[in-house]
Amino acid sequence: MVVGTPAYMSPEQRESKPADARSDIYSFGCLLHEMSTGSRVSTQRKRISSPKLDHIVSRCLEVDPGRRWQTALELEKALAGVANAGSRGKRILAAGVGASALAMVGVAGWYFGAPKRPVTSPSEYVQITDFSDSASAPALSPDGRMVTFLRGGNPFLTTGQVYVKVLPNGQSTQITNDPREKYNPVFMPDGSRVAYTIDDRQTASWETWTVPVTGGSATRMMKNAAGMRWIGNGRILFSEVMSGTALHMGIVTSNETRAGEREIYFPEQQRAMAHYSLLSPDEKSILAVEMDPAWLPCRLLPMDGTSQGRRVGPPGPCTAAAWSPDGKWMYFNAEIDGATHVWRQRFPDGVPEQITSGPSEEQGLAVAPDGKSLITSVGIRKSSVWIHDTTGEHSLSPEGSATSPKFSRDGKRVYYCCERTPPKQTNCGRRNELRGHPVLRRLALRSLTSTSRGTGSRWRLPPAMGRILTFL
Repeated sequence: MVVGTPAYMSPEQRESKPADARSDIYSFGCLLHEMSTGSRVSTQRKRISSPKLDHIVSRCLEVDPGRRWQTALELEKALAGVANAGSRGKRILAAGVGASALAMVGVAGWYFGAPKRPVTSPSEYVQITDFSDSASAPALSPDGRMVTFLRGGNPFLTTGQVYVKVLPNGQSTQITNDPREKYNPVFMPDGSRVAYTIDDRQTASWETWTVPVTGGSATRMMKNAAGMRWIGNGRILFSEVMSGTALHMGIVTSNETRAGEREIYFPEQQRAMAHYSLLSPDEKSILAVEMDPAWLPCRLLPMDGTSQGRRVGPPGPCTAAAWSPDGKWMYFNAEIDGATHVWRQRFPDGVPEQITSGPSEEQGLAVAPDGKSLITSVGIRKSSVWIHDTTGEHSLSPEGSATSPKFSRDGKRVYYCCERTPPKQTNCGRRNELRGHPVLRRLALRSLTSTSRGTGSRWRLPPAMGRILTFL
């Protein structure tokens, strides 16, 4: 018996022949082709407008596995070349390219056995959006028939707009026209409206707004309220900034008029912020997604607020979480070794297991009401650092995905964070060089800033490491 989605299966999978990682590369090529052209390979093979990308996808889709890209790293380097040929800015910038689409993947078979490697592949994804830019932060309606999501930008705090779509083949419809940064679109209990959080920079406040699923005027529901979730009996679970502080955000519960508000959890550090909270089906536990100021591993809390809880999931930055409908599994989006994938952990004390893999990454989680599938955003994120000076424009980061560029005090060097294999290193490039060289390796850097004097730069590391490193 062959298991998978035929439109994304490699020739050897369809013929029940032995398959390896190169089969996943074929499946990823199918997905990338569909995202680039709007057509499935199984229906019509179309030429992609970018010759370089067309060549990369064509090699992914070779019938003979020996003629495909042999490893995900090899494919990543080829895609980085496309990224480096993308748009440039002036002076110094990190230019991002790529796209992501919402995809549905079956999870019913994940509940059995204890696999030693990720248990899904791109061949099991069913694409449900088709944009030239990103679709992220999915959330399902209570009956599972509609999905809402953000189009464009990042899944957290984007000026992109809120969309809804009837599953599986309905039209994606924009329902907001709001220029403010936003996150966490979710359906209200009756499914007639979508709530979302905005970061209002003019008033320096987090607010929850709602908009009809048919579109129209958005209305403010509540001030100082973020990450809104409805938990039954007219009650809500959300985040608020503690009175008298600017950033200290924790989790509270109340009814929709804010009456009967009760504190559940505030992080120990006053600059830390718990942005998302998800109640377990038995209403006794909460999964919290928080940052300080970078994303931290997820936290498991008691709903009664009697303790600070504990870390759960893989030991890396966690940006989304979800429960299975029976409450037996916890799901996470977590970054490990420079790549963000979907993980699961049996509640309450199981061992975290990675359940997606491949050169693409996943962001956002929405588990179907029947527990048989979940929706996530699948794609590749790439960015590069360029210098614009009197001699023209030059790339300083020919490999990997580069972010957070900073000049040294004397203006002769540029430091930037680079994600590659091996992951997470910081590079240094001179302004008159076309290639950077590693400075720090395998460190999850929180921030990169210039020192107040001299020519050095310093890196602030995560709290667990508790150090600031300064280099001259």
